[in-house]
Amino acid sequence: MSAIECTTTYTKNDDNTSTFTITMNDVCTKCMETLCADPEEYIKNAVVTRSETECTRIYQLEMERHLENGTMPAGATKRQLVLDYTPPVIEDSI
Repeated sequence: MSAIECTTTYTKNDDNTSTFTITMNDVCTKCMETLCADPEEYIKNAVVTRSETECTRIYQLEMERHLENGTMPAGATKRQLVLDYTPPVIEDSI
């Protein structure tokens, strides 16, 4: 058994925002405090940085799709294109 314990909860809100809570045991907390001056800022930065990378990927996919199909919405913004994106359905091959 690991000395580090961490639990999480994720709730998607009705307005499509979400709440993510991380509960770390004393060992995990000590390790994070040793790793960085501000664990909250470190975790926030990790989430934002990874989200920005995915946002750029989705935006590029949507731009290419709309340009290829001639379906670019008038006045489309990066935000709108990302929020309108529908990920492909991956079916099990069982």
